[in-house]
Amino acid sequence: MEARLVEFVGSLRRAGVRVSTSESLDAIGGLPLLGDLGDREAVRDSLRALLIKNSGDQPTFDRLFDLFFAARPATAWSGDSRALEETLSSLRDVEGLGDLADRIEQLADPAGLEMRMRRFGDEVSLDRIGNRLQVGYFTRRLLERMGLDPSDPALRGLSAALARAGWRPEDVERLEQVIESFRRGVREVAREHVEWKLEQNTVQKPQGGQDLAERSFFSLSEREIRDMNDIVSELARKLRTVLSMRRRKARRGSLDAQRTFRRNLQYGGVPVELVFKRRRVERPEIVNLCDVSGSVRYIAHFMLQFMYSIQDLFSKVRSFAYVRELTEVTDWFAGRDVREAIGQILTSDQIDYYNNSDFGHVFETFRARHLGEITHRTTVIILGDARSNYHDPRAGALAAIQEKARQVIWLNPENKLTWGFGDSVMNDYQPYCDQVREVRNLNQLVKAVQDLMG
Repeated sequence: MEARLVEFVGSLRRAGVRVSTSESLDAIGGLPLLGDLGDREAVRDSLRALLIKNSGDQPTFDRLFDLFFAARPATAWSGDSRALEETLSSLRDVEGLGDLADRIEQLADPAGLEMRMRRFGDEVSLDRIGNRLQVGYFTRRLLERMGLDPSDPALRGLSAALARAGWRPEDVERLEQVIESFRRGVREVAREHVEWKLEQNTVQKPQGGQDLAERSFFSLSEREIRDMNDIVSELARKLRTVLSMRRRKARRGSLDAQRTFRRNLQYGGVPVELVFKRRRVERPEIVNLCDVSGSVRYIAHFMLQFMYSIQDLFSKVRSFAYVRELTEVTDWFAGRDVREAIGQILTSDQIDYYNNSDFGHVFETFRARHLGEITHRTTVIILGDARSNYHDPRAGALAAIQEKARQVIWLNPENKLTWGFGDSVMNDYQPYCDQVREVRNLNQLVKAVQDLMG
């Protein structure tokens, strides 16, 4: 408890709350006097009284307190205790797999898992995480230290070791499925731990009601992301109204002076009846290709929510989600609440969230399966950071898509200064896009859609 309190005070200071050393010592010394430390509200009131001097610091205190002292279940094992015992016993009966069994036993215990994540989090410098682009990287590093990443020799050699021990193929497959299910559970818990640490690190003291729509997506906390959902809905409603009025005006057309004067000759040339040059305004078809990997999944959330909130302004909207494999999610929105559908997209087992991004593979897949469905009315919107983990960008596939489409628009949530560095292949794709825009906050996203409809 003392270690957690010291960490809590450190986060308060990083968030701009002034806490002296003597106040920290008073808080540590005062907690045992509360008796039942399980009474969260009593602990909250006591710490607030000991640590907070300015009422303006209270929202920051409350948010960090909820992060540090809320119950966070860390359970990776979904089966019952007997299934765990059987799995561990099976592994220990095979020479060379005892260490793997020990690790699984430690990680299957919630308390042990929490302790190891905190310890290994310190070893991988998790306290340095500063934005959502780093979540995937730190999650992988944490899993490597915990010993359950795909490169683990025991996991790579599991099938061969079981076969040498005389196991039947069907029994080998059954045990591998159990262990893979457990590894997925560990990955989920590890990612939640990394995101929890990120939220602690990015809590900032309120700065005079800063507009969330101007804040970088990567700096938003979980609570601000929830608040942003309502902002997205309101902005979409306003934009729908503005664009509908603009459409009606465009359909009416401009004043036709010659025909107006000719029609009004009967009134002595007084323009009583106006004649306009009417023109047909086509509603565009939209194809969204949304990266839902860990670094940009929240931006994909807002992008999909926004586009489906104004979908009546388009003749058709089709959406695809991808990390490495492409999955069409258009039908997931049929007859469902937009937020519910997006929640499913961001958690579905049909999407390979933990794979490494490969944009070239995505575009080749789209060209092979859907290129024939692209027409001169189709606008293809690509949301992604173009960080392809050094895979072949296969820019020719994107060139083929651009050749058939009305236009290709790429929305990149990274700062332009980072494009082309490291594993970014944005420079390879830019020649085959009609527009490439930096979209780092909600207002930039809204402006991009407004220009699309312009």
